[in-house]
Amino acid sequence: MSSFLSHRRKAFRGGVAFDGFGNASREFDGTGDLVSIGDVLESVFIGTGVSMTIAAWIKPDGTGDGEIICSYSSGSNAQWIFRHLNSSSEIGVIVGNPTWNVRFGRQTSTSGSVGSGVWTHVAFVYTQADTGEHLKLYINGTEYVEADTELVDFASAGTFSSISDTNAPMWIGANQAASSVDFDGNLADVRIYDADIGSTEVANLASGIDYQTNLVGWWLDDDDDVLDNAGSNDGTNNGSTYDNTDAPNL
Repeated sequence: MSSFLSHRRKAFRGGVAFDGFGNASREFDGTGDLVSIGDVLESVFIGTGVSMTIAAWIKPDGTGDGEIICSYSSGSNAQWIFRHLNSSSEIGVIVGNPTWNVRFGRQTSTSGSVGSGVWTHVAFVYTQADTGEHLKLYINGTEYVEADTELVDFASAGTFSSISDTNAPMWIGANQAASSVDFDGNLADVRIYDADIGSTEVANLASGIDYQTNLVGWWLDDDDDVLDNAGSNDGTNNGSTYDNTDAPNL
């Protein structure tokens, strides 16, 4: 632990860093590099009343637009996508139904909020419910709200339905529906929780403090692999490369 703390960087903003993430990343070239997780975690994404938190460290290179951080998609359909928009330096998430003709929620941060070439912690929370705050977006541990960030939050249908495509796989760095939006840059510490872990814990992750309650998927830690450190849903790497010289804590 001592060597980890001695190399702490401002990206962790003063937290008590946990030895296991933050010291390495994986580099994606934007032209086919991806990690395939497979058709897994359906109980997290699908069903009445489900709630999930998706979090990651990202460092985009700024060469493309709408690049996918991670997604749950099948063919031309996408149940949720988490992406970076390089042209406007924004982060965005869309949640929709299997055929993508009804979008339950969409949020996009203000222009300039997530730049290229810098490490940023990003997260979103989706709670399937007819009322209430069903979709939340976080940047560097701070929740973005519509009043002060021009967030867009809408529903094409009158109520929020469950994601219901039981054949959709999860991807890191890509969306099966469009190879033109493969991620270009570095990704680290991709996590999935089967709950809304709350603003305090999201802020702690952005400060380098580990949190594992309700953690059901965890990829791209400090090791040179794409294994699932929270379960058995190991990834299959296609092209991404291990990088222990560029990470949030270096």
